[in-house]
Amino acid sequence: MNRGKAVLILALFCLIAAGIYWGAGLLQRDAPQARSAIPEEPTVEWRGERFAKKRRLTTLLLMGIDLREQDAGDTAMFARNGGQADFLLLLAVDDETRTVYPLHIDRDTMAEIAVTTIMGRPSGSRVAQICLSYGFGTTPAQSCALTEQAVRGLLGGERIDHYLSLGMGGIGRLNDAVGGVTVTVTDDLTAMDPALSPGATVTLRGGQAESFVRSRIGVGSGTNEERMARQRVYLASFLETLLQGVRAGGESYLNNLLAALDETVQKDVGDDWLLALLLATSDYQWAEIATIPGAHVLGADGFTEYHADADALRELVMRLYYKPVPADSEPST
Repeated sequence: MNRGKAVLILALFCLIAAGIYWGAGLLQRDAPQARSAIPEEPTVEWRGERFAKKRRLTTLLLMGIDLREQDAGDTAMFARNGGQADFLLLLAVDDETRTVYPLHIDRDTMAEIAVTTIMGRPSGSRVAQICLSYGFGTTPAQSCALTEQAVRGLLGGERIDHYLSLGMGGIGRLNDAVGGVTVTVTDDLTAMDPALSPGATVTLRGGQAESFVRSRIGVGSGTNEERMARQRVYLASFLETLLQGVRAGGESYLNNLLAALDETVQKDVGDDWLLALLLATSDYQWAEIATIPGAHVLGADGFTEYHADADALRELVMRLYYKPVPADSEPST
């Protein structure tokens, strides 16, 4: 297996893990040049102050899909059976402040999502859990694009530059490829595995990793909130374990990781772009992961809904995409 390709795969998952392991300082400096060419944006007023859009910002949406594999195969079979986007993490990379801002989005967040026909043609929209947007595609690429569109709408139309998604079939394989990931269990997961009792420190193997990051129904309050917290715990430990393995195992270790990722990744960027982004952010700071304040309620159909606080969401959008304009600056027209 080509070493360069193996390094790319490693880099992709370092990015995913680093997105919730703030302060990692993982990557290196060499920003994609296109970002600095964005034309100047007009200013906007918010809470009595003026703000301008960040000109040197790159956004990447990471998705975790509840499918074993993302290989579409027969598109007719994929349509309506394409799974859901169970995990959503937006990374906003600010070159000017040399900071990465992660936003973890609850999969049950109510948002306007696009509806398509069984053949994938547009057929209006509806308000539903944002995770459902993925299921309206006829291919993994279309499903990812529809999910990106839904997240963009949730954020008031702000741009998302690219996406990368991972099928759940890769969770156990990746976990075992790094030699297992050690976590301290906070929720009672003994119904899935007797070893996963509250307070236990466990090195997860195989299906245990999937149980730890995906279990929701019958765990705690049954909402996605506890699961999101476990995902952050897992990925922080995953990153640490991964880096130790690279130092000890070298190329053979990277090849094992590459084999574990077959048919689990979908992305809309080339390898060169991703590598440039990784290199660009080597010495950047990682802001603490943000979540959107709101409330879980039981919907009329019996399914959990997460209603985002509109004001708090707007504040997050301003923090991610905008910067204050100095008082002595001339307002743009």
